[in-house]
Amino acid sequence: MGLFDKKFCAVCGNKKDLFGPRIKDSQYLCSKCSSKLYYEGGIDIKLKNKISFDDMTMDDYKYYLSEAEKNLEELKEFIPTKTFENIQVDEQTETILIYNKYLMEDKEKMYLNNPPVIKIEDIALAMPSFSKIEQGTTITGKAKATQKVFLVLGVENPVYTVIKVPLGKMEAKEGFLGGTNVSKDPEIQGFFDVLNPMLRWEMLRMEEEGESLSVARNADAYWSKVAEAKRANYITADDVTYVLKSSFGRDRASIKEIRRTYGL
Repeated sequence: MGLFDKKFCAVCGNKKDLFGPRIKDSQYLCSKCSSKLYYEGGIDIKLKNKISFDDMTMDDYKYYLSEAEKNLEELKEFIPTKTFENIQVDEQTETILIYNKYLMEDKEKMYLNNPPVIKIEDIALAMPSFSKIEQGTTITGKAKATQKVFLVLGVENPVYTVIKVPLGKMEAKEGFLGGTNVSKDPEIQGFFDVLNPMLRWEMLRMEEEGESLSVARNADAYWSKVAEAKRANYITADDVTYVLKSSFGRDRASIKEIRRTYGL
């Protein structure tokens, strides 16, 4: 076969377009059929998925397509009880919807995009991540420093593994890591207040920092997801230090062991 021979989608039979990927056994997918498997989060929403077209067989395609169809069914039944920045929570089904807040009202387009509905029981990691501090001024001319806050989720999901979602901006104050204490922001803390009881994680009190923290019952899954988020550049070295100190306080031996075991 020559370089410019026509190639056709193994699913729909249409001619492969420029952005259609090649899969195993010298087969191809058109971009429309390949896009049915997962959702790209859009501005500032990052979704790391397990899909690898290079290693994909037609059986793999059918599996991921069935998962996408299940997600769409859950999406259509999703009834939000709480709404936050780019996240909605259905407390009845204990699921969360990750989607761009500006597109929430367009249900038809939402169903076409099929954004992920995540079972809260599948969340192994939930942690804040902070952007660099941005210096600015208020409308009265007073100096004000702010930084973006993200929610990073590590999930045990058939398609997605790590998700990073913007939760908003908050005032940056000098302190731990030169940044902010996430528990001081009512909007962001409000999300964790809703999420924490449904996670059914053990609650600990860190007297040194004066914060209540959720700690996963499966510590290995938790720290594995922290490492995966770090490899995906969804969190920074400072974020890792934040969550280690939040979990272990001044216990340097435990911090060192976690860093060594999980490559942090």
